Amino acid sequence: MAFRPDYGLALVRSGVDPDFQAFFYTLHLDHISAIGPNQFTSLFTVMLEGSEHALSLDFSADHLNRILERAQPATVVRVRKWLQQLCGEATLDIPERITFGARASLGEEQQAEKERYVPLVIQEVFVDDRNA
Repeated sequence: MAFRPDYGLALVRSGVDPDFQAFFYTLHLDHISAIGPNQFTSLFTVMLEGSEHALSLDFSADHLNRILERAQPATVVRVRKWLQQLCGEATLDIPERITFGARASLGEEQQAEKERYVPLVIQEVFVDDRNA
């Protein structure tokens, strides 16, 4: 399995300022992974300089609640049930793609088994209420 280059690491290597803010207006959440108490992450594919990059996006329970405002009621129930039963690290696949936007900042560099990456951390969630 080939890994896509990491978006956050590419930003750091390009020399962006530490206070860099990224704006994503159309993200499609289809899974959630728990990474700590009330802390979650999801992986997305984004384009940077004409090639696909992996974007690891970390977020809090408050941000998850804001994202769920755009979900179908059955999805909200499924996620809430998963959260109640959650014990440690786990991943939930979501049957629908929840569309939202976010403002995110650079997180701390991480070392995984086969790669290094820099997650982006959501600072604000945008939802388009025009179609709600």
